Amino acid sequence: MGIDKLKRETAVDNLRRKAEERLLSAEKTGLEHLQPDGDSQRLCHELEVSHIELEIQNEELVRARDETDIALEKFADLFESGPVGFLTLTRDGTVKAVSLSSANLLKIDRAQLLGKRFGLFVNNESLHAFADLLDKTFTDFTKVMLDVAIQPEGNAPIFVQLLAKAAASGQECNVALIDITQRKRAEEALSLSEQRYRAVVEDQTELIFRYRPDGSYSFVNAVFRGFFRKTDEEIIGQGWHHDVVAEDIPMVEERLMRLCPEHPVVEVENRVIAGSGEIRLMQFVNHGFFDEKGRLIETQSVGRDITEHNRMEEAVRESESDFRTLAETVPQIVWATSADGRNTFLNHRWVDYTGLTPEESSGHGWITPFHPDDKQYAWEAWQRATVRNEPYSLECRLRRADGNYRWWLIRGAPVQNAKGEILKWFGTCTDIEEIKQNEKALTAYARRLIILEEDLRKRIAADLHDDIAQTLTALGLNLSYLSNHLKDGQRENLDVTVADSRKLVKDVSRSVRNLMVELHPHQLEEFGLVAALRPHVEQYANRTGFEAVLDADVNFPRLSAKKETALYRIIQEALQNILKHATATKVTITLSRMDGGVRLTVTDNGKGFVPEAGSPQPTGSGWGLTNMRERAELIGGRFRVHSVVGEGTTVEVEIKGTKVAASS
Repeated sequence: MGIDKLKRETAVDNLRRKAEERLLSAEKTGLEHLQPDGDSQRLCHELEVSHIELEIQNEELVRARDETDIALEKFADLFESGPVGFLTLTRDGTVKAVSLSSANLLKIDRAQLLGKRFGLFVNNESLHAFADLLDKTFTDFTKVMLDVAIQPEGNAPIFVQLLAKAAASGQECNVALIDITQRKRAEEALSLSEQRYRAVVEDQTELIFRYRPDGSYSFVNAVFRGFFRKTDEEIIGQGWHHDVVAEDIPMVEERLMRLCPEHPVVEVENRVIAGSGEIRLMQFVNHGFFDEKGRLIETQSVGRDITEHNRMEEAVRESESDFRTLAETVPQIVWATSADGRNTFLNHRWVDYTGLTPEESSGHGWITPFHPDDKQYAWEAWQRATVRNEPYSLECRLRRADGNYRWWLIRGAPVQNAKGEILKWFGTCTDIEEIKQNEKALTAYARRLIILEEDLRKRIAADLHDDIAQTLTALGLNLSYLSNHLKDGQRENLDVTVADSRKLVKDVSRSVRNLMVELHPHQLEEFGLVAALRPHVEQYANRTGFEAVLDADVNFPRLSAKKETALYRIIQEALQNILKHATATKVTITLSRMDGGVRLTVTDNGKGFVPEAGSPQPTGSGWGLTNMRERAELIGGRFRVHSVVGEGTTVEVEIKGTKVAASS
């Protein structure tokens, strides 16, 4: 009360001061001629001051009224259309006054609200709580707040927050309505998301849990509870330190201290004590959540048991160690690559031989020391093996550290998973230079033997012609002479014997002639390859019962004696192989011209075979094929074998740069 009195006295003093200031100003502007004396002068002065005070009060009242009207207009606008709605309710909840914003908020016409009980628009689930709000408002005369659901007719439910306070009369209350529909929807979505999160978390096979900055658990999933054999009541609120092996706790704490907004994820591997009492090695991925000030709020962790995985890794490391020890002791080069052919291991023998460092040999660097003529072939051989998912082998030349090349036998085998997919390759390289040199020497010997054989065939054929054939001819003549000069008495006894002897001489002569043709057909030298082959093929068909066909270009040229002889011998050998091994019924011999040379093919419809792998042009297996290849290479030809199991075999010889022999 003292403060209010002081304020009033101060206002009066200010009003009188303003009046005297205005009176003094008026006197200075034209009233100096009025000079009353004594009491009259003081009375006039008081009257004038009072009059001016009244004028000032009137001005202030007018200004206050105008300000009040403006404030009232603003309040009315706010009341009618502000973001908050307003209601006036009686004790029984009847709407006595309602703002336009309330009607819009509730999506109900204002006229329909006035005089109606507000409870009619409240959702049934919220009616009891609304009744309690009215009772408490008029009983306690305090502000009461409540969230209720409103069900507008023909519209989706909305949620409002009611803030009620009883009026001084105690017969009605003023209620503020705030639309919280979006907040409620967000809360429902958050609740649904939380339910889904929990469902996902509970379905996981990993241990999932959250803990506070002090280390106490705030949530654990079922897998966590099962792993440690504890209930929620035994876990929630307890610290993770109780579950970790004591020796590992300092390490875990040090790693978790690294969590920060810039690095919110930390991975830790440590030992824990499972519910069974067994110590297990776990891997935990910890994700920290921070507030806007960078303070840690909570950490979520996902853990998985890596005990067996760690044991397997240790076993793999031991196995790899054993492999490396073995690889470094064998005399071969040992290598390993990934599924895509990138080098993952090479023993020291590779480094010693090639002079390449492991870095230079990494990736696909292993192809570097291959001979230029072998690189593509080696790469394609590996790719074919990858497609077929099978081991492979090939012979290639590798450059030594001093620049010289040596022959190596390269073998590789894939390592597959349970689905048959290639995981990696293991292989070896074996130095076969000495074997190759021996093969080269044997090839030279074989070629020399072929030349000697041909010379020997000629000499034997000539000897048969000059000696045995002539002797047989003379023997035949002698027998004819004896047959003609036998006396009548002797003819009956010897005629049969002489006739049989003459037949034997003819048979032997025929055999000798056939042998001479086999050894060295005179048609080959006189008439050429095609002419020599026709009777040979005909005799072969008659002897074997095969369908034998000779298909020769009409303009097939005469070749040098050496080349014609080689081709003739190759055909002989091929026909002999077919008879022995092919189980065929038909054979076709083709002689054709090609650009810059000639081609020979011998094709059968037999059972076929799998040609020998490991060289750019497989030559097959067996001494017959080797002889044919040697004869072809001896005359500068290229020898090939194409064979498919169940379909037959084709022997092919190509001779390029062939010159036509001069006609004799």
